[in-house]
Amino acid sequence: MVIGIKYCGGCNPVYDRVKRVRRFIEENPLYEYVGASSNQSCDYWMVVCGCSRRCATTSKLTADKKLFVLWDEESFLRMEQELKVNEKEKQSPDEDERVVLYES
Repeated sequence: MVIGIKYCGGCNPVYDRVKRVRRFIEENPLYEYVGASSNQSCDYWMVVCGCSRRCATTSKLTADKKLFVLWDEESFLRMEQELKVNEKEKQSPDEDERVVLYES
């Protein structure tokens, strides 16, 4: 899974955005991460804002699944929870995808 990361301009940050993103990456090393300059479509985009104004532009970002706008610890926790749920759903095969083996 590819997660794109875009930061706001940082004019009025109320927390250390880079430190929080580093923590997320350390806790989720299996994802591939790219910056906003890559101009690629990603499964998810993290738009990391430093305050509740959330003024970062998202118009040129293409997310195949979802674009998350993050501005505080609670928004990071909601995103992390949603990613975990989506990964569990991905790992649990649907009835149609299950293969049943019979011993003869």
